[in-house]
Amino acid sequence: MADMSVSGYIHKKKTLEMKTTLKEKNTISIDQTGSKSEYIVIDSTGEKVFSETKKGDTIRSFESISGEGIIKIVLNSGNHDANEDELKNE
Repeated sequence: MADMSVSGYIHKKKTLEMKTTLKEKNTISIDQTGSKSEYIVIDSTGEKVFSETKKGDTIRSFESISGEGIIKIVLNSGNHDANEDELKNE
């Protein structure tokens, strides 16, 4: 996946949607303190390859087909600093 960073104060239920390039094996690193967000990754076929609602920090791995994909982040109210500059291709 491409490196990216999202931060700022976003109102409840705001959805951020970004296009990215997926690899076969992906890692997503989420840094957020006291905030709750839902992360959804969709591959080029439209299949949901990752979906999780998280509060706090986490690192998750998932597999997908290589190619263009979409990351959707649904934010709850609060400060969000979902720092994905640690998204790495494995």
